[in-house]
Amino acid sequence: MRMRRSGTKGHSHNSVTTVTDNKMTDAGLIYKSLDHRGWRRVLLLVIAITVHNIPEGLAVGVSFGAVGKSDSATFEKARNLAIGIGIQNFPEGLAVSLPLAAFGYSKIRSFIYGQLSGMVEPVFAVIGALCVNFMQSVLPFALAFAAGAMVYVVFDDVIPEAHSRHSSPMTTWMVIL
Repeated sequence: MRMRRSGTKGHSHNSVTTVTDNKMTDAGLIYKSLDHRGWRRVLLLVIAITVHNIPEGLAVGVSFGAVGKSDSATFEKARNLAIGIGIQNFPEGLAVSLPLAAFGYSKIRSFIYGQLSGMVEPVFAVIGALCVNFMQSVLPFALAFAAGAMVYVVFDDVIPEAHSRHSSPMTTWMVIL
């Protein structure tokens, strides 16, 4: 193994290290480290969005399960909630698919994983609808929990991620809108 170090003494930021036996350079180590950190961030994003879909499914299930149990719980309101959550699921699917594609997954595989991240919603919608039939007295709390969980994910994950990439007044206004 042959190592070569160049640069001025005491200034490590100007140095270049080359290892010829395994072809690893300082730049390669830094790239490998960044690649690993980037993959961990993508994985965390996929998990966060998947977990975020659980209370969304609960909200839809609870709203449909509550239809007819009170004057304010109507099919139209449940349908509108389902449509609204369905519409906002498109950018969430993209938020899963695009980083996976950037890390080398095929477009089809990235799309499938984006869809799979949302598959927890119908499962938890059924659970939410069944829970309403058994626990009608906790309906307001279930809806409050679902809404609070969605707001928490937005403030804890989505807004900081938006500001980490491009912190400007325009980013702030887009978050507010």
